[in-house]
Amino acid sequence: MEALPLLVLELVYEYLGQCEPHRASLVAFASASRVCRAAARRERFSRLSINTDDAEFDKRLERLEYILDQANSRAYITVLELGTGADDQAKCEDNKNNALYVSWTKLAPDFYPVSSLQAWKSRNERRPDEYWQRLAQFISGLHLRDIIWMSTAQLPCCILAVLHKQMPACRLHVHGLDFHSLHQQDILQDIEESDYMLATSPCLYNVSVLYSKYDATGWANYNREATLQLSAGLAPNLKHVSMWDNTPPPSGEIIRQRPTRPQWQGFHPQSDGEWCEIPQAKGQIQDLAINALYEVSGLDLASWECHTDFSILRSLQLERLMELDVLKRLADLAEQDGLSRLRSLSLPAISGEYVDRVDAESIMTRLCASLHPLVELGIVAPGPMSFEAILERHGHGLQVLCIEDFILSAHQVIQLRDSCPRIRKLSIEMLRSAGDHVEVRIYQTLGSMRYLENLSLMLKCTDYREDDGPDAPCILGMPSNDEEDQKAMAIAIRKVFINAAVDESLARSIFRQILATHASVKAGLPPKLDLIRLRVGIVSVLNDQRMGMGFEGVLEWIARSWICRRDPRDTHQDDVKIEEINSDTRLRNSELLEDDMDELMESEQFADIWKSIWPETGAGWKEEWQSIPLTSAKD
Repeated sequence: MEALPLLVLELVYEYLGQCEPHRASLVAFASASRVCRAAARRERFSRLSINTDDAEFDKRLERLEYILDQANSRAYITVLELGTGADDQAKCEDNKNNALYVSWTKLAPDFYPVSSLQAWKSRNERRPDEYWQRLAQFISGLHLRDIIWMSTAQLPCCILAVLHKQMPACRLHVHGLDFHSLHQQDILQDIEESDYMLATSPCLYNVSVLYSKYDATGWANYNREATLQLSAGLAPNLKHVSMWDNTPPPSGEIIRQRPTRPQWQGFHPQSDGEWCEIPQAKGQIQDLAINALYEVSGLDLASWECHTDFSILRSLQLERLMELDVLKRLADLAEQDGLSRLRSLSLPAISGEYVDRVDAESIMTRLCASLHPLVELGIVAPGPMSFEAILERHGHGLQVLCIEDFILSAHQVIQLRDSCPRIRKLSIEMLRSAGDHVEVRIYQTLGSMRYLENLSLMLKCTDYREDDGPDAPCILGMPSNDEEDQKAMAIAIRKVFINAAVDESLARSIFRQILATHASVKAGLPPKLDLIRLRVGIVSVLNDQRMGMGFEGVLEWIARSWICRRDPRDTHQDDVKIEEINSDTRLRNSELLEDDMDELMESEQFADIWKSIWPETGAGWKEEWQSIPLTSAKD
């Protein structure tokens, strides 16, 4: 390594820093020698994280300044993270490596909204500007491209002033934006100047906003209305907006004390100026995400359409559920070329009655057929028609695809491979069939996708689907007495047990089966695919019967989720690293299960079936099972 030119080494370290979020490889290379450390210096110091909420914040900052001065590395810092978000990795464990992501959030870490109580404490424990002066002075000596504010505290004016004066082109990302002075009681008040300074900042580029009609104390919260105004052009360079409904849990006492919520009258309701609810011009944000508590309504979408030009949007994400009116409006916009620049779309399932969900299929098909070709798409509960429309209209250019609540057959997986040659990240659902040739063929088809890098599979244990239509049968709370029903249920339970049992050995076999059919592997080269996530769908209703807690507990014990990674080193490319997801939760829940299978709740329906698959050995049912191997492995 030391024989390589310095420029080449710097490029190597830049690649390592970008491809690995936690930078472990970068640190390891920098520790190899003095030459390597010097070459890695630019990349090592390009991004810094400071926990501003730490009790020893001053000491940490003093130590950091000393290290930077000793290494003469202040000039290399281009991205600065401030707050507690960078230290909290536990929250993102379940979502990391998800196949669907929005490209514009790649720079800033994932945002997780704080609790209503924590937000209230933050508003009432505001630190004086003097607390932040040293940090502001430190920032003034840098040349930042991006600053990411993740603290629950309000962004101090002294830091904002430094950005405006010395780094007007710096992009400001605020996670958990919450204008404290817009939490008001019965009489509307003007926004505080410090809050308005942030709202109108030319540096403001990316915001994640906590909103609700009322906060935890019962005061009216106008952050949603304020963000609409920011998006309409008040914040001139705002491009990315993520809305998080942070409505606190209902409390009867607080509800009784609530005054009537006054209509929003702008940032300065006490002034004599006239307030116009609908802006004269629309803003030009590029990316919008709405994380509703329950559902995204047609009124929600309409209010955003009034304030921002949807023809400018590159990315639109809607979470939880959405009303049918939202889907209709999006389809109309697409047909009118009102979403002409959209390249990333994520839509949830339809809320409401059964008939709305039936109507949604034709509207979804119309939307998918009318949009310009997408690069990233996430969709929940599509039907066969909309699936065909996705492949036909968007398949050639799709790089990221996430499909939920829709099981793909072996034929549809082949269609997907042939129609979407550029897929890099994929998340789908498939039906396990005891590891037979059909199941193995699906794995082989997925492995033959040339550019696939990241795969997430939801493994379904049964093809039974609960019918919620008008003619749907009643769901029984206990086993049927009918002999034919009992035989059918026994067959169904056996299939579920076999398909749900995914141990480490099977996870490894699935990963190897997928890798083995990759074109690069056949050519003796390392494949692009380096990560597969396996999850198993839990069954709570089977053959029109709601299953008991004992059955569900057994399934949760054997239906394990895994992350499978290929060793990135060329010399170890055949090595597979397997890591179980949420094993701590599974082990805690298992403590509530009896060690004797016959003592589990309602075990008379499934205990004998279990023992016919995995006969007792004396070790206890929790240890006696193992996955049924894939057909190819058996052959």
